[in-house]
Parts: sequence; structure tokens; C-alpha cells
Amino acid sequence: MAAMRPNDQLRQRHVVALLSISVFSGQRKLGGMIDFFNERLVEESRKWNFDVLYGYERLTDSFVRNLVRSGVDGFVLLDHPPERVVERLVAAGFPCVVESPERFACEPAPNFARIFCDTRALARAAAVHFAARQAFRGFGFAGTEREEPWATERGNLFREALAERGIDCSVCRPRRRSLRRWLARLPKPAAVCAAHDAMSRRVVDECLSMGLRVPDDVAVLGFDDDPVFCLAPAPRLSSVAQDFRRCGWLAAETLERLMDGETGIPETLSYGVRGVAIRESTMPDSPHAALVQRAVEWIDANACRNVGAEELAAHLGVSRRLVDLRFREILGRSIYEVIRDRRLEEAKRLLRHTGESIAEITARCGFENKTHLKNLFRRRVGCSMRQWRTGGGASEGR
Repeated sequence: MAAMRPNDQLRQRHVVALLSISVFSGQRKLGGMIDFFNERLVEESRKWNFDVLYGYERLTDSFVRNLVRSGVDGFVLLDHPPERVVERLVAAGFPCVVESPERFACEPAPNFARIFCDTRALARAAAVHFAARQAFRGFGFAGTEREEPWATERGNLFREALAERGIDCSVCRPRRRSLRRWLARLPKPAAVCAAHDAMSRRVVDECLSMGLRVPDDVAVLGFDDDPVFCLAPAPRLSSVAQDFRRCGWLAAETLERLMDGETGIPETLSYGVRGVAIRESTMPDSPHAALVQRAVEWIDANACRNVGAEELAAHLGVSRRLVDLRFREILGRSIYEVIRDRRLEEAKRLLRHTGESIAEITARCGFENKTHLKNLFRRRVGCSMRQWRTGGGASEGR
């Protein structure tokens, strides 16, 4: 994709973008950049001409020198470029906005900014989606065969988010036969999060070939919400949707600021989660399920502030009766039970990871009094709070 250079005397900026528009994520990122152009760059003199390149192998030293001579004003690199490529462009003086992992080692520079996806937010969204349902007895994460660092990070953060709720999670690096054996060993019903949507589809196909029902025996959730994999039939896949359009918008906005010579631009920026796209692989696909997911996310963030069903209904803009009806329909539980269990999960976390007293934990988690919390804890967890804190108690049956 290349725009013609203007024939008039207006100096439009020439920007080079490197991203993979052959894949869903790249198309969304490009869409975000175009959104920025259409909304913000309304003056003719501020519009961009931009070229989209494919493959970093073209960015040799001689190619970069040619770019300097041709008057390129900046680069947007949204496909995790090699560090050597970024270092070459930054050293040449180009304003550059780069999408890369947090561990990216390029030295800070006034003409350089980095964007990364908030992987912790992705993992937390996946954990919240599963943890709201009390029916699961087993939890698992299906990684990738080659153990790519980004997949390993997703798995570690997903396990960490579940561990904060007192939930153990098994991990599988799927190979030819190991995935089938692993799925067979998971206690049923099980909740499985896959490193990406292609792996999620593979897990579903393996389950169906084994005679396991999805989602009744194994609920499966992926990442990225790629329609190529998620919208295929029987069943369609639930997925944590990254906000790829936000990535493209943020990259274009930041590059414009760099080219304007602004100071005080953050060296690193992040984009996060658009939401969980709920489909048949984890729960019924309906507007009702989407409402419940929004409610569960709100409860996860606010339950310990001593809020209740009325505040939740007000946040959602619907009646309390309707929310409670949808909770029982989708989760088989009441609003009160979901709020109570979220508070209990936080109490378990504080017991294990802090030295706070039971009175302090009672107040922080929104419980009425110590006696109420102690009795609930023993009834739901199967041991005393003291036993849980010292690691001597059994975890909840899930």
C-alpha cells in the first residue's frame, strides 16, 4: 500500500509502517492508524503519505540510506521487529514507534517510543472469565510446542492470576500425543486457556475426537479473537480480545508527537484488553452472557469495597432483578454468591501473602465481622484461616 507523493507545495509527512496486514491483528492495527488519520489529521498539511512494508529483511543499511535520501519522516514498527533493525533506524535519527515485548533492550532515545500489550491484563481477564464459575474441578493452560517467550509469559501470568484465587493450574506444552494425554488427566469439568486461538481450536478438536463435550466437559478459551479460528463452526470459540485498534491509534498518535518534536512523551506505552468475546466454547453465546461477563469483571474489581447488587445493577444500567436472573441462568449462582466468593478469594490471598491480622483482612475484604468470615471460611474452604495461612489447609473443591 503506497500513497502518491503530493504534487502541490504542501509538505505531507512520509511515514513507513511495517506490520503484517495478512493477519487479523495487523489489519486491526492498520485500522487504528487510519482511525487516527481520519479523526485527528484533518488539516491537509498534516496528513501523511505512508508505505506499508512487509518483512524486516528489506531494512538493510543501504535501504535505510535510501530512505534518508527520500525524505522519510518516521517509522511505525508494529510486528515485533528485531532489535538490530530498531537500533539502526533510531541511530539514523528517525522518529520510531515500536511494538515490542517489555524486555526489549533498545537504549532510551528522544526519537524512540515503545508500545507493548499488557499481558497481565490479558491473563487476568481469562482468569476472571473462568473463576466466576464454580463448576470447574480442573484448570489448565495449553502453551505452544516451541515454548515461545510470549506464550510462556501468558501461561505464567494466567497461573498467577488463578493462584491469587486459590486455584491450581496445570500446564501442557502440546506435542503430537501429549495434549491428548493431558486433557484426559484433567479433572472434569475442566477449564482450559490456550496460548492463542489456533491452539484453542486444536484443543477443541482434540476434545471432540476424544468424545469430550465442549464446554460441558472442557471449556476452552483462547487469546486474540481471530475470526479465522474463533468463528469456525461447532463450536465457535471464546477468546480474550486484545485492543489492536488501540495499538494502531496509539502508535500513530505517538509518532505524530515525536515528529512534532514534543518532549515529555513516555518511553513506553501499553494497550490492553477490549473484552472477552463469549461464545459456545465456554458458555452460551448471547447478549445475556455478555452482560454477565461485564458484571463479573466489575465484581472482580469492586467486590471488596463493600458494594452489593444494587451498585452493580446501577453500573450496568439494568434492574437488580434482571441481573440476578441472568446470573442464575448463565452461572447458576446469585449475585450475592459471586460477590461473597470474590471477597473470600481476596481473603485467601491476603492470608497467604501478607501478615495482616484477621481483623484487618475482614475490613479490607468487605465482610461484616471476624466471626462471620471465620465461619464462612471454614465452611467454604474446609479449614480454619490460621491453617490456610500456614499452608496446612486443603483447597476448595472445584
